[in-house]
Amino acid sequence: MTAPLLAPRLTIVIPTVNRPKLVGRAVESALAQTARNIEILVSDNGSKDETQAVLATYSDPRLRIIRREHTIPAVDHGNYLIKEQLRGEFVLALSDDDYIEPDMAARVLNLFDRRPNLSFVYTGCWVHYGSESVPARTGPEFESPLDFITAYFEEKREIYWCACITRVADLRAIGPMPDGTIFGDLYYWMKVAFNGDVGCIPARLAHYTYMTDNVSSATPVFMMASELRRLADGAIDAYDRACKDREKTSQFRRICDRMVGRATANQFVWNATRGVSAGALLRTFMNCVPLFAREPSAWPRVAMALVLPGALLRRLIRRAASRRRSKLESPASERCN
Repeated sequence: MTAPLLAPRLTIVIPTVNRPKLVGRAVESALAQTARNIEILVSDNGSKDETQAVLATYSDPRLRIIRREHTIPAVDHGNYLIKEQLRGEFVLALSDDDYIEPDMAARVLNLFDRRPNLSFVYTGCWVHYGSESVPARTGPEFESPLDFITAYFEEKREIYWCACITRVADLRAIGPMPDGTIFGDLYYWMKVAFNGDVGCIPARLAHYTYMTDNVSSATPVFMMASELRRLADGAIDAYDRACKDREKTSQFRRICDRMVGRATANQFVWNATRGVSAGALLRTFMNCVPLFAREPSAWPRVAMALVLPGALLRRLIRRAASRRRSKLESPASERCN
């Protein structure tokens, strides 16, 4: 009798559609993992180009490729993968334009082995803005849910889905993403984070690409702001249930309000770099004014988006990224890696 196949410890899932020049890099970074007992699942969401030809060049027993004949919305694709296709105990969701370092999975799984009750683990990450790269902000090795979520909304933590490993069972327990969800990663980890302490490996083991044709920069401002407001309100409710200190809860609400204002202003800039007209942005601005009430820094960012050409904004973003990298990097932080 043939022994049953063991379920993999980790599934690295790579959803893709019509990105043959990028998906290969993501697949190769997954295949290069030093961790044992993993599978790499590539799900082609109905590509109409040479994506399948690119994927056919890879042959590895850990690699499983599935393909849909027709493209479905990203939310439906994500829900299908979580509900029906993930075989591992843990999952790492890797966008087709992102990639990871060879020891990423092994180091995260080792941390779960040391602290099995962690809600999820994230790692340091390089954020690539065109030719400039910036290290994401990380926290301590272990952090309580309330401390972590507060630090996130204070923008002292930066979490990217390609740098997170979570339990498949936890995602399934939360249930499918609602129709119209834009940021599925935020939808899930903001809920998972309240399950227990959050783990962090500060080494930069993942790479997030910001200036390709991705959801983050292309989402219309008001859609992004509305979703982030809903997610922030959900975090406030969870914080309120976990913390009975009304003063701390009120302070957390103010922190969330300011972060939503900053993120909304930043999205004006991203939309402008994608060619959205000043007129369209100005009409959106009138609907977003209430979001800026607690965040004075939002006003000059919006003004830049309204008056500066997209090419100049892109140069300013790269220049700001370069300055931030110089500020964040230090011999001490390099030794952490």
